[in-house]
Amino acid sequence: MPISALDPALAAESRVPHVIPKRVLIVDDSATSRRIVRRELEPDGYEIAEAGDGREALDCVERGFTPDLVVLDVEMPELDGFSTCERLYSDDFRHRFRHLPDERVPVVFFTGSDTLDDRRRGFELGALDFVHKKFEAGALARRVRQILSPGDRLRNVQVLLVDESRVVRTIVGKALRSEGVQVHEAEDGLRAFELLCNRTTEINLVITNIEMRGLDGLSLCRRIRRELGLTELPVVFLTSAGQAQRLDAFHAGATDCLAKPFIHEELIARVVQHIERAQIAQRLIHALNHQRANLQWQNDMLATLSHDMRSPLSGIMGFAEHLLLTGDRAPAEQENLTLIKQSGQMLLSLVEDILSLAKHDAGRAHLTLTPLDVAEVARRSVAALRHLAQHKRQSITFTKPATSTTVAGDGSSLMRVFNNLLSNAIKFTPIGGTVQVDVAVRDKQVIVSVIDSGVGIAADSLPHLFDRFSRLSRPGTAGEASTGLGMTIVKEFVEAHHGAIEVESTPGSGSTFRVSLPRISVEPAAVAAEPSNADRHAEVRRRVRGLHVLVADDNPVNQAVAKAVLANAGCTVTTASDGQTAFNSVISASPAFDAIFMDVEMPGMDGLDATRALRSAGFPSVPVIALTGHAAGSDRHRCLEAGMNEFIEKPINPTVLLEMLSNLCPTADAPPAAIAMDR
Repeated sequence: MPISALDPALAAESRVPHVIPKRVLIVDDSATSRRIVRRELEPDGYEIAEAGDGREALDCVERGFTPDLVVLDVEMPELDGFSTCERLYSDDFRHRFRHLPDERVPVVFFTGSDTLDDRRRGFELGALDFVHKKFEAGALARRVRQILSPGDRLRNVQVLLVDESRVVRTIVGKALRSEGVQVHEAEDGLRAFELLCNRTTEINLVITNIEMRGLDGLSLCRRIRRELGLTELPVVFLTSAGQAQRLDAFHAGATDCLAKPFIHEELIARVVQHIERAQIAQRLIHALNHQRANLQWQNDMLATLSHDMRSPLSGIMGFAEHLLLTGDRAPAEQENLTLIKQSGQMLLSLVEDILSLAKHDAGRAHLTLTPLDVAEVARRSVAALRHLAQHKRQSITFTKPATSTTVAGDGSSLMRVFNNLLSNAIKFTPIGGTVQVDVAVRDKQVIVSVIDSGVGIAADSLPHLFDRFSRLSRPGTAGEASTGLGMTIVKEFVEAHHGAIEVESTPGSGSTFRVSLPRISVEPAAVAAEPSNADRHAEVRRRVRGLHVLVADDNPVNQAVAKAVLANAGCTVTTASDGQTAFNSVISASPAFDAIFMDVEMPGMDGLDATRALRSAGFPSVPVIALTGHAAGSDRHRCLEAGMNEFIEKPINPTVLLEMLSNLCPTADAPPAAIAMDR
């Protein structure tokens, strides 16, 4: 409801009289910076002049432009900001500012180098504030407004004033309008609620009485909170009611209660306080939403990074593994290939660590906990990393108890925990040292201890050991690289298993890491001993010999790796660089393909669309295996939903690739058709 409809006299009183606009002088040698400041201040109606340096600013004042405030750059050629400020405050210019307090023009330094020394010097000269050039939109305007209009601190604030007494509305409204507040009036709760429904995003504060006919103040407050959902909108009761009723007001959702008759200064102080708190809450919400958007962008970027890094790693590690598994090679060549593979594995571990932390930060890290023998996980970790200890001529031992060591755990996550701890122990233990992994049961806990005779950790460094990218990260005793992420991953994975990790270390004498996990009484399913990788590879090569396979991948290196692995195993291999070519190859193939490996992200028709097209074209049973650089569970779901049969993550492990093919094509004599598609 417009003010004039409620009280014409107040409507006339609320009109703002014509005033001479304040003058602002912007001094900066950068035209871009001057343009930014002008754009920030112009909406407040200031008369603005610009100067490109200190001398031009002084000339502007001498020619008659007497500013009420100067926004002054610090670093300028010839006459810098400090010297310009000093001249403006000198006797030569004092007479120009006789209309201002102390005959001194307010100066706000606008700088891209906001240092403590600069602030000290500027404040000693008499400047009022420093604003960095990378300011938040509105911050400079607010500061200038506070300086030039100190009594106008509530300008643009809109208050809904609700009271059935016209006298009260007149007195309170006049007090608020004198501070620049825009006041909307209502004589009862129902009229106020209707007005608020139409101005939900405009009203900054509600002032209401408790006792009113019809919809009283308490009911109005409840409806504001419950029906409109405005839980952060300040609601202040201005009332002469007793303590019991004021307590009822707070129960209804009131922000504050102010007793009648009110004191002008107290009313304004309360309004300012609640408005500022509401504004801070809004800024926090905005900052939180901005942070969430940034986090989503980060997660999307990391997912892309994961795919883009896995693709070249697939070529590096795939060829290295393939060459290690095929043919007799000289020891030096064998060692070089092993180093290539290990370097690729380290880079892959870094990618996995970064993705794990991103998922943890986004609350999307989900572990599937099932009964498993944690001693067996630790043993396999020792077996997998024993070659690193042997390379440094270290003694590495493993012991476990005769009793059950079953925990509720995620096997791959716990393997990463023990791999990180064990690789660190090997890394920071000198040549000829000892590394020991002990598994024990105490009370209801399974304790896995990794003990080394390495360089140790200083006592003052232990509290920071699990920090991300910790500065404690350093090369190993043989120059091994370190990323500073491994221990962070260990801690977060252990805590995700409801466990704990402890560290004891003495510089020069070694370290002991103890992982404690809750023991459970359920026994894990029996797991057969794994054959060596070489034996597994030889067996699956025998089983897939003679199969006709299509490899579709737009990356020529990944295509070459898969083709080399399959051809070496005795398969007949056809390649395609996009989904459409793969589709055409399957349609016209004679004899038919036994399997297809297909990349999902390819130009034109991607792997998902190609698979759907094949299923619709009358190839419902040909096995299609997705090879993808994306590791998320949702990606696996998309592949299976499109009609693919299986899913292999890059980088490609030759043995895993052949095993997958063997499982989908179980008979070498009459195997079914299979297509491998890489994502």
